[in-house]
Amino acid sequence: MSMLPFLKPRAISGAIVATKVRAPDNPESKAAEDKDNSNSGLLAGAQDLLRALQADDAKGVSEAFKAMFQILESQPHEEAPHTEE
Repeated sequence: MSMLPFLKPRAISGAIVATKVRAPDNPESKAAEDKDNSNSGLLAGAQDLLRALQADDAKGVSEAFKAMFQILESQPHEEAPHTEE
């Protein structure tokens, strides 16, 4: 009895390749790269804001502001005392 082609078990082969990450030649470039990566969320939020402004989308603008606020609030910072003026 022959099996239908889609019921035949397939032989799957795979390979695992180990890689080693080497240290950067210039430690200053690593610091600059980390700084760029820390701002990537803000850049994405700014792009969302610009798209919403161009589309004249008030809901999109409010969502972009909310997302950027949450990103900024999650950054390490010290709370200052709140004053009533």
